[in-house]
Amino acid sequence: MIETFTNTIWVSSIILGGLIVYRRADALVTRKVFAIISVLLLTALFNIVILKIPVPSVFLACSVLIGIVSQLKEVPEAVLYQESVAKGLLVDLSSVFEVSSTLSFAGLLFLMSWVTESFGIGVSFGLASVSLLVEASLAFKYRKYLT
Repeated sequence: MIETFTNTIWVSSIILGGLIVYRRADALVTRKVFAIISVLLLTALFNIVILKIPVPSVFLACSVLIGIVSQLKEVPEAVLYQESVAKGLLVDLSSVFEVSSTLSFAGLLFLMSWVTESFGIGVSFGLASVSLLVEASLAFKYRKYLT
């Protein structure tokens, strides 16, 4: 849900990231925790760059980069999820996960829209960056449970 909060501030290009994942899926699965934490930190970094360098071309470049790296986290996350759930429960839990993700996205999109309208885009990107750093910290702290 923390990542969903972050993703509500924009939509990025993901096609190139999907191609990289297709080519490097084995490496991503082998180093799942490293891939997940690295992507979270890179995404936070790109958000901070957008905040510090408010130039349209920098925003566009960072948006594309976020779209690319976000895909690098999808495969390891999916594998972790599938490995941690009993096969008999996978369909049911996947359904619950998708419903809760969709509902949280809708609610958090509304919240981030209000934050942006009330406090400005800088606060939105700042919150997104902090959220990503918190998620990366949690993933690092509990990494032994993710392997």
